[in-house]
Amino acid sequence: RSLLDLGGGTGAAAWAACDVFPELAQVTVVDQVADALDLGRSLASGALHEGLRSAQWRTARLDAKPVPGADLVTLSYVLSELSPRQRAEVVSAAAGCGDAMVVLEPGTPDGYRRILAARTQLIAGGSVVVAPCPHDEACPLAADDWCHFAARINRSALHRRVKGGELGHEDEKFSYVAVLPAHPGRPAEWSPGPPRRRTSVAGSDPAAPARVLRHPVKRKGLVQLELCRPDGTASREIVSKRQGPAYRAAREIAWGDAWPPAT
Repeated sequence: RSLLDLGGGTGAAAWAACDVFPELAQVTVVDQVADALDLGRSLASGALHEGLRSAQWRTARLDAKPVPGADLVTLSYVLSELSPRQRAEVVSAAAGCGDAMVVLEPGTPDGYRRILAARTQLIAGGSVVVAPCPHDEACPLAADDWCHFAARINRSALHRRVKGGELGHEDEKFSYVAVLPAHPGRPAEWSPGPPRRRTSVAGSDPAAPARVLRHPVKRKGLVQLELCRPDGTASREIVSKRQGPAYRAAREIAWGDAWPPAT
């Protein structure tokens, strides 16, 4: 029902959240740059979503005393603008502002390193990872690899002119981590979507799904999946045509999905 977008600037993350959660009724965007907030307020005045039209736009330091809590806190494409010390302070402040929290950065090696540092800090502070990791263990990827995903964005004619692009779309690469506080009293069946959380919150669940880390490689009669698994490991899985329903499901699976898919 409520969203706090820290370092939100013109409110891009708030627009995205309202698209995903139409029931959002209270939106607060906080940033240090008043001009960005003024532009965001102007853009939101014409939004279809009531939560955006009635949003509060506050000028404040991101590491300041936490503002009133929210169901969801977003920290999107902010950490790259800060020093390591400032990043830790902002993540700590954000973690004290609400319940669920999502941190997003560009899907580059540097962006992922910032996400990994925030993830480590949040887990140390008592948070439980919801996504994309199906575990709270150390990242199992090799030092020269990084966890990231992609969203396809359709380009308008103006977008193509501004960016000097020719294609009608682009693939925005991003890295992220979503966490919840480790509330012992939270019902075990509560889940925001796959993969489900570890035993500290969700109860013992050996069948919890893995996360697909790359575009699946689809060849005649088989699908190759790169997976991050609930036990804290990452490995490859080959699904062959002989596996029937699993093979048909694998043919439809996409980068970023849970594996196996929910039935």
